[in-house]
Amino acid sequence: MSNKRVVQNILLVFSSEGIGGILSFVIVLMSARLLGVDNFGVFSYILAITSVCQLVADFGLTNLIVREIAKDKSKSEYIMSNVLSLAWMLSLLILAVVVTVSYFTLESQDEILAACLMGLAVLATYHSVVYSSVCRAYERMGYNAFSFVVHKVILLGFILFFTSSFSPVESQLLGIAIAYLIANLCQYLFFFVVVTRHFITFSFGRDVKFCIQLLRDAVPIGASMVIRRLTLQVDILILTFIALPSAVGVFSAAYKVVQVVDMIPFAICLPLFPALSRLASTDLKQLNTFFANSLTGFLIVSIPISGLLILSAENLVMMFYGDDYSNAGPVLQVLA
Repeated sequence: MSNKRVVQNILLVFSSEGIGGILSFVIVLMSARLLGVDNFGVFSYILAITSVCQLVADFGLTNLIVREIAKDKSKSEYIMSNVLSLAWMLSLLILAVVVTVSYFTLESQDEILAACLMGLAVLATYHSVVYSSVCRAYERMGYNAFSFVVHKVILLGFILFFTSSFSPVESQLLGIAIAYLIANLCQYLFFFVVVTRHFITFSFGRDVKFCIQLLRDAVPIGASMVIRRLTLQVDILILTFIALPSAVGVFSAAYKVVQVVDMIPFAICLPLFPALSRLASTDLKQLNTFFANSLTGFLIVSIPISGLLILSAENLVMMFYGDDYSNAGPVLQVLA
């Protein structure tokens, strides 16, 4: 294992997550101010549905790609061919679920159409993640880092366009959904070109037994990921059904701040996973040491960040969102 490559990947992903995280937060702030408390609540509900459905479709599959290819790169084409077939079946099924849930839970046609567009955007993101897993497995995280930042720049640009006076659509909710769809499609095309030109080319596989085995292997990873994502989104889903959209908007405003902070450990985990996968099959003693040191680092980083959020919650909400979201201050303290 090349420790230099691991450190390099951590720095690349961490810097891109930092820049991309700032841009993501700017996008959230812009969306919150443009849509207002009520519509931002609706948009947050749509994001919650689509993000949970994306993770259910993934169900740990992309992490399995990284694990299996990192252990034996000679099987990359075979693995990805069968994963591609499986991914398309799962993603189309989940898209149908998003459309159905949106039709029965949202009220206006604009809200339903926005949810359908976001479903398509999530489908594009899901397949981007499938292809980007190859870059992760080969430990070429520079492509992932570059794409993450550029995606946010493109998304920000199209949001500005589709919510301006030049926009071809009148609804700002629809405009933001269209912006997400275009940006996600651009990201998918980027990873498709990178993987097929620089790593491997593959088409649809037909090994049903291998696909079933992949799903079985994905259950432990996928179940934990789905449950974790549900714990991150279930509050918004519940609030949507028991409270007014304004309550969902206030809660979401506070929660988006926490989600930005949550990107820090996620950014560190991405480049660590291939190294952990290799050590798990070659050197258990070194794996334990590597894991323990990583966990210690997480603890050191987490305590001061949480404390800072608690102390400055109300000031942060007023600075980021304005007077309309003043009730989000205490919510952010509790979440922190």
